Amino acid sequence: MLLKDYIINQLGSRYNSKLIIFQSDDWGSIRMPSLKVRESLKKNPAIDVNNDYCNYDTLASSEDIECLFEVLTSVKDCNNNHPIITANCVLTNPDFKKIKNDNYQNYYYYDLKTTFQKYNNEKALGLWHEGINYKLFSPQFHGREHVNVPFWLDCLKNDIPGVKYAFEHEVFGVSFKSLPRNQKNFQRAWDLLTPNSKGNIDDSILDGLKLFEKQFGYKSRTVIAPNYTWSKEQEKLLFENGVEHMQGILRQRIPISYDKPYKYKYRFTKSYNNNRMGYLRRNVFFEPSLSKENFSLDKALAKIDMAFKAKKPAIIGTHRINFVGVHDVKKRDHNLGLLKKLLKSIIKNWPDAIFKASPAIGYNKNENK
Repeated sequence: MLLKDYIINQLGSRYNSKLIIFQSDDWGSIRMPSLKVRESLKKNPAIDVNNDYCNYDTLASSEDIECLFEVLTSVKDCNNNHPIITANCVLTNPDFKKIKNDNYQNYYYYDLKTTFQKYNNEKALGLWHEGINYKLFSPQFHGREHVNVPFWLDCLKNDIPGVKYAFEHEVFGVSFKSLPRNQKNFQRAWDLLTPNSKGNIDDSILDGLKLFEKQFGYKSRTVIAPNYTWSKEQEKLLFENGVEHMQGILRQRIPISYDKPYKYKYRFTKSYNNNRMGYLRRNVFFEPSLSKENFSLDKALAKIDMAFKAKKPAIIGTHRINFVGVHDVKKRDHNLGLLKKLLKSIIKNWPDAIFKASPAIGYNKNENK
């Protein structure tokens, strides 16, 4: 595995500086509203809630964000900057009542402000903006919503087992055992899973980008597609609307049409220029809440070392789930302890490391070779 990682890290643009970028997904999505809801969903045989996201992931509370910021402010780099989380967020969540009243014909949503009000969590959204001001939190675009709207509505209208039951609990982000097209969930928001869905999804991307700018007062310069699934045409659309880098992992899943198999493309970190979208490949992972990842500090540090030796930024992929304690505060505190150890080890091992947000990478000419 180390040899494979070494070879992969050789490809793409090179950087003189030792850059550390944290990319964290799913901010703003409701996911699992409460453990009471989770217990009710367990009673339906068509629904699978036996996974880490259903156990831990939900809107981060103000306490969660304050605890995260406390860890981030405990460390500074050689330029006197704290670590900063690139917080990839969705801008809306479904308005379940309106969707039901319209017999699942059309999609309606709450914006971020209304979502946080609905869940009595307004203070947390205010902390997002404080984090922006203090350069601890850098929101970027992860989609208008984290649900494939055409596919979800189609399954609701056709009464696919379990889907309406979850809907009645105001949940979409779980696994289902009998979805069409061999799908397990509705998370791939930009996937082409139904006929004639391209226009609907394109409209959601453009609408989401506008909502993002309205919410934060600036355009999103980087984007992470939901579940790393997006098409060449969607990437062009994003590029034409001010996006300069795609975030992602090694392999991009490319939807062709609802009745054709996926294609895949390997992607490597490359700098943006005026004629071409850049790409930021995650080459380190901080996922202690995801049991399948088998996270260890030593493994993460080894991957950072490998990235730096190849003159690549250490782009650390993580998810909101690792920092949320609403469903399990002990899990959150354990993870934050690991994050603090990771940050202190980075500063100790690489005193010249520089913390950056994703939008800032590659714009200082001294950082690129």
